[in-house]
Amino acid sequence: MGLLLRRCNVLTALEYGMVFASSHDVEPRDPALPAFTEIDEHYMGAIGAFNNGGCVIYALTWGGPTASVVEVWDEEPPDDYEEWQHVTQGWFPVGPGGVRGEDDDSVEWTIPTPPGRLGVLFSAKDVSFEDHEDEVGFYRLQLWPIEHPIEFAIIHSIFEQ
Repeated sequence: MGLLLRRCNVLTALEYGMVFASSHDVEPRDPALPAFTEIDEHYMGAIGAFNNGGCVIYALTWGGPTASVVEVWDEEPPDDYEEWQHVTQGWFPVGPGGVRGEDDDSVEWTIPTPPGRLGVLFSAKDVSFEDHEDEVGFYRLQLWPIEHPIEFAIIHSIFEQ
């Protein structure tokens, strides 16, 4: 079982219904990843990754800001998928500056991580597809170092898309 190294509660702005986690100074670009990779174009709850560092997550709601938690693990976190409405996995390269949550105007949070490749699980619960900006749900990002790329996939969801 993996060891939880860091857990940070953050307030995440949903910029056009997306969550951005970025990393800069990834050199050289990761050759295992095209310039941009995603499950399907703007698939709700999906992860897209950039070969120069960072990822974008297409959130399940358009409102914001939303309460979120970011966790860093020493290996893949335990499977608790049934406790969440939606879980997506992917990966992205990260530079020496760690991972930052960003919007158009500012850096919202920064978490130290080892440089290299990070696996990411994006989990969501308390999500409503109602068009109410105050019903944005709760999101969790789990990050851990990986040696080899993992599949970009939705691994659990109660939603039809």
